[in-house]
Amino acid sequence: MEKERMRILDIGCGREKYPAAVGIDKANLPGVDVVIDFEKKKLPFSDNSFDMVVLKHTIEHVEDIGRLMAEIHRVLKKGGKVVIHTPHFSHPSSFSDITHKHHLTYDSFNYFTAGEKYNYYSGVRFKIIRRRIIFSRVLKIVEPFANLAPKIYENYFSHIFPAWQIYFEMEVEK
Repeated sequence: MEKERMRILDIGCGREKYPAAVGIDKANLPGVDVVIDFEKKKLPFSDNSFDMVVLKHTIEHVEDIGRLMAEIHRVLKKGGKVVIHTPHFSHPSSFSDITHKHHLTYDSFNYFTAGEKYNYYSGVRFKIIRRRIIFSRVLKIVEPFANLAPKIYENYFSHIFPAWQIYFEMEVEK
């Protein structure tokens, strides 16, 4: 019996689609499998059809993160994972790119987790498996401290030692 291949969806893949993924983007670029403005339409896939969803430097461009997370929740199978890379709000590129609509923090996706004070903004739930504040090579020495105490880092030190990006890995709860 052949093992079923993992189905991966790369939202906003651009020219650098995740290997073996179905790539969607609103730009018709090489490697994009489905051209769609996913901010205006539902994702064109059945419920529970993917094992993993990847958003690499995409979520910060999306107007309604809650709506997109609900669509991701819908297309992920039970126990499926979503992996997100986004600029950290302290990095200059977070603000210099005029297409960025959001500037995210270590706690930005808490709004989709059980027990979060403000999770009433969305009915979909994810369990945060991993998250890391990531620094460029020059400031890599700061990384362990920032991840040990992310609230202290973001409140008091992020303007002195800006991070590069944040990595989130979450599991869908259904």
